[in-house]
Amino acid sequence: VMGKMKAAQALALDLPLDINKLNFDDLLLIPGIGEKAAAQIVELREKKGALRKIEELMDIEGIKEKRLTALKKYFFIESTRND
Repeated sequence: VMGKMKAAQALALDLPLDINKLNFDDLLLIPGIGEKAAAQIVELREKKGALRKIEELMDIEGIKEKRLTALKKYFFIESTRND
């Protein structure tokens, strides 16, 4: 578990965070993500097991290309496979 401090520190240092490891509270630290979007990201992840591409965020209501582009810099997905 990343913990609030680590997520906040990474953001302060402009380091991206693994979207599959962030909890609801960590997601709220991301500029542009409110409670509704954070809850939907957690729900989407639970449904899929894990996100494989950042673009899957567009499955969430209210996240279109422009918002996705703004959010992309905050996230990465740690992958052990090439899909």
